[in-house]
Amino acid sequence: MYRLTIIPAMEVSSKSISFEFGSKLELDNAKNNIADLLLFIQDDVKAMEDYSNVFICECFEDGEWQEIED
Repeated sequence: MYRLTIIPAMEVSSKSISFEFGSKLELDNAKNNIADLLLFIQDDVKAMEDYSNVFICECFEDGEWQEIED
């Protein structure tokens, strides 16, 4: 099992949202799509300031969540 946690605009908020996936491929596709959407909202539509967006990728191993590198 894999988990993706996103903190959009971390300079102004500590709110996060998490999604769980059955495969690394699903996690990677979601991460890339959400990153593209946030960039579109920030750069093209200008509906959001150009803040930093944080993505934390984890997998569930040995009974606990472990952060994974891309």
